[in-house]
Amino acid sequence: MSNSIREVHEKIVRSHYQAVTQSELAKMLGQSKSYVKGLIKSIGLTYPREWIIERRKQSADKRFREHPCDDFIRKNYDKIPLKRLATMIDRSDSFVRGRLRRLGLEVPAHIIEMRKLESRIKPGHIPANKGKGMSEEQRRKVAHTWFSKGHLPHNTMEDGAVTIRYNKQGTPYKYVRVGLGKWVEEHRLVWERHHGPPQKGFVIYHLDGDSLNNSISNLATRPKTEHLEVNTGRKELTDKYVGMMLSPRDKDLRSALLEHPDLIDLKRNQIKLRRQCKNQTK
Repeated sequence: MSNSIREVHEKIVRSHYQAVTQSELAKMLGQSKSYVKGLIKSIGLTYPREWIIERRKQSADKRFREHPCDDFIRKNYDKIPLKRLATMIDRSDSFVRGRLRRLGLEVPAHIIEMRKLESRIKPGHIPANKGKGMSEEQRRKVAHTWFSKGHLPHNTMEDGAVTIRYNKQGTPYKYVRVGLGKWVEEHRLVWERHHGPPQKGFVIYHLDGDSLNNSISNLATRPKTEHLEVNTGRKELTDKYVGMMLSPRDKDLRSALLEHPDLIDLKRNQIKLRRQCKNQTK
């Protein structure tokens, strides 16, 4: 495109860009709308805020069209519940609400509360089907949908089946079915098969830390208190445990603290010092 033609286009745009739309300008120049946008931007022209607001208002008014149902909605929106009103005009509930917004109408608050109270089940209400049993014909129609006695779901497992489940910390454990609806941890079954039930106050744990390795050589018992200290990191003062001591309730803050090892080390040393002082006073 030659410079002379572009200069002509610029003059036309400068004199008309607020009077007509960009689409109309594009038709006048025989160019695309994107060309007009680029030209306006390159010249450095801007639209005043008041002009933009007025254009948007005109566009909204242009899109608004009267609907045949509007008169009926105006007369009945405060007399008939909106869902029933929508059914009467064969429209959706959202359509009626949209038309109310377009028409600038709003159901008064006291009417909304009254409709809520009217829709509630009143004390002493008797259901229409109370005391009415099904006829033989109805029973025959729905009999195939009933569960027969002793029915089991298609995915029911047999005794001895093994599944993997996760605890709250996300640690996987194997469970064995020992009866209908009864599942026991596999490592407990293995231990009790060789040593019997663990001593009271003791728990079974995995020596190598692999909760799925349930061979008897990988299982042992220890007191619950010691087990708790090891699992929470209290004994070794792991970063996770120290972070929990710094922020016991706020998980997001705890995660952020773990990214600052200097703060974790400072708190760890404080805990160690307190423990030493406590041991010396005993």
